[in-house]
Amino acid sequence: MFLMMDSEISFIISLENIIAYYTPLILTLIISILGIFYFMLYYYKNKKYHFLFSSIGFIALLVLVGALLSIGVDALGLSITPVLGALLPLFISLAVFYLIFPRMWLYYFVFVILGIILIGVTKLSIPVIHSIAGLVIVAFPIYGLIKKLYPWKIIFITLGGILIGVGGLALASLSMGKPILPLEMVLTLLPSILFLMSLFFFFGFYLVTKK
Repeated sequence: MFLMMDSEISFIISLENIIAYYTPLILTLIISILGIFYFMLYYYKNKKYHFLFSSIGFIALLVLVGALLSIGVDALGLSITPVLGALLPLFISLAVFYLIFPRMWLYYFVFVILGIILIGVTKLSIPVIHSIAGLVIVAFPIYGLIKKLYPWKIIFITLGGILIGVGGLALASLSMGKPILPLEMVLTLLPSILFLMSLFFFFGFYLVTKK
């Protein structure tokens, strides 16, 4: 009787863990696909580079989520995982930079290219590059709002930036073998963080184009 109850409890816990892991990742996958097609379509129509950059960011997210869905948490041990985790904020931050400073975006584009090269040379550069990109994503929309360049809806991008800062650094540190958060906490929170982050980014850029 008691063994049966323990078995049932274990099954429920397992099922809950599966739902908690796969559901937000599947939703993130859907949002990523929508983001890629929507922003590429807008880029084709308007030739505004922030649409292109945000699409590339969503492509990096799509590949990352696809790996997490296909091979599970083992994807965190892949050498490409921290790279994808850095490409996402790099290109999202480039899109934000273009929105706020459209005449100066080429300077930041140089930083993005150098960042990609550094990531290819050494993974030790990932936390630094990730932090700079995260700061741009969080701070620049606030600046744009204060200067009345965009409506309050651009703050959705800032919220996504906060989440990508927490999730990205945790993911990068975990992949490098120096976790800043316990492994169990990262595995529990990461799917939901990726989902909320993608949702905030999509609506932030979408609503800004609809201003």
